[in-house]
Amino acid sequence: MNPVYQHVSDIAHDTIYHFIKSQEIQITQYTFNDYFQYIVDKHKIKTFPHHFENDLILGLTMIDQKGISISYESENIPSRQNFTKCHEIGHLILQHDGTFFAEQAVSKNQQELEADYFASFVLMPDIILLTKILYQKLSYQKIQEQLKVSNKALEIRLTHFLQTYSSLPYPKVQGLVSSFRANTEAKENFIKQIHAFETQIIEKYQSIQLTALEQVSRLIKKQAFISHLDCEAIKEKDILSQIKVQYPNIGSGIYFDFGKAIHYIYQSDKISAEEAKKMAKNLLFSLIL
Repeated sequence: MNPVYQHVSDIAHDTIYHFIKSQEIQITQYTFNDYFQYIVDKHKIKTFPHHFENDLILGLTMIDQKGISISYESENIPSRQNFTKCHEIGHLILQHDGTFFAEQAVSKNQQELEADYFASFVLMPDIILLTKILYQKLSYQKIQEQLKVSNKALEIRLTHFLQTYSSLPYPKVQGLVSSFRANTEAKENFIKQIHAFETQIIEKYQSIQLTALEQVSRLIKKQAFISHLDCEAIKEKDILSQIKVQYPNIGSGIYFDFGKAIHYIYQSDKISAEEAKKMAKNLLFSLIL
């Protein structure tokens, strides 16, 4: 594949895989919507439909002193709207220059093309396609339905998918994708090609590690008290400072006894400082006794 496609793929998969892991999303349950909503909430983006005759403008992103807004063509089918939504947030994640972006059906410039690539990865990440094709053994049509994409979007994505990980010529790739879609006996050759780069995709997914802050964020959603036994990084002052900036309700402490220490943080709106200290004490004693 061309270097631009690969560059966008690297950025998109890094951010999506981080999101999946930090939010503990089941691979089999993934759809673009969770990620899209996460980005919308994080950046306080306003989203709304618009309408132009003849599909003149498929999507718009506007950035000004009032914030960020994204709009999409109201009369497009849902799968087309989904692509547009992911395309528009692509401008933000890819840090494109400018404050106004218009997605048109024709005449795409470099940034618009990159946003198209980004949308295809958000809608259909590598690890998700691998899972649905090899492990869940879903049909082309079922994958299209579950990932909420159009026939054309899935066809193009699967074509690029094979081209990225194999050296097959384009006509051969087209034939394999068509056989998978038509559910003919020849689809086994398509499956065989996916098996050939299965390990490569899994290793790429497994290589994505959560930052200390992401690990803590994930724990905070589940428990009010966190010790360094849950996340060693909270012992580091700079990490602790970052946590407190992001979560103003977080308190912290260190409990010493018997020559040992428990570093801990707690959600002050859920448990008191005294309760947190007692929990740290009990934890330390459980390690000694």
